[in-house]
Amino acid sequence: MSRASSKTGTVILATLLLALLVLVACGGGSDETTEPVSTLTPMPTDSPADSETPVSTKTLTPEPTHTPDAMVTPIDTPVPTSSPTPTTTPTPSEETTPTSTDTPEPEAELQMCGFNGYVAIDDASVPDGTVISAWIDGELVGSAATTGSAYEMTVSGEYTGKVVTFNIGSYKATQTSIWESGADIVVGLSVRLGPPVCGFYGTVTHPGGNVPDDTSVSALVDGTVVGSTTVTGSWYNLLLTGEYSGKTIHFKVGADQVMETSIWERGGNNNVDLTVTVP
Repeated sequence: MSRASSKTGTVILATLLLALLVLVACGGGSDETTEPVSTLTPMPTDSPADSETPVSTKTLTPEPTHTPDAMVTPIDTPVPTSSPTPTTTPTPSEETTPTSTDTPEPEAELQMCGFNGYVAIDDASVPDGTVISAWIDGELVGSAATTGSAYEMTVSGEYTGKVVTFNIGSYKATQTSIWESGADIVVGLSVRLGPPVCGFYGTVTHPGGNVPDDTSVSALVDGTVVGSTTVTGSWYNLLLTGEYSGKTIHFKVGADQVMETSIWERGGNNNVDLTVTVP
């Protein structure tokens, strides 16, 4: 009888412990879900005489369930909207007021002064076509060609009171006049040159030394000999008489023609050094 009672008490004790564990598990108020606890069932004892101490049941502590972190909702970063470029309102251009056109003043009437007269050189008539030129303050202001040894020209401008000089060809005339607006002035022109002669002089040299005395020096116009002289002390002096105004003079020393030339001018005396060139 005592052995049966002891066995019954053990079973009751184990049942109470199990219920206590269930109550503890259910009454903890934990939000976390716990895994079921395995309960060790006490083994019946074969020997009724010995009272077996019930084996303690190990309570397993439930591991907390991992709660996933709250998902972070990405916030869209607003893209800045570019402000529209302001449109410049064109400023209306000012209308140009047409400038009034002044009535042009009438041009001043062109002023003129005429000159005419007879032309002579050394009291002799000049050939037709001889150029007569008029000058004021060194400026050429008019020209005309002779016909029958006379000229006629008009000088235009404003030269009131100015002195007018004249040239007969390349020679300066003796006469002058005064410019006067609207006048027609007779001015006979003349120049006295003396005999129609032009002189030439200079040294005569040779690459080998001085040219011997009495060596001939000739002057030629258009290939024709028009004068000659001889060398004295390596110098020559030659006068050409005639009318060769503006003509080019060529020279020969002996039989050799030299490179130097000159221009015949009435009343002139030109220095021309001559050099004999050896071929």
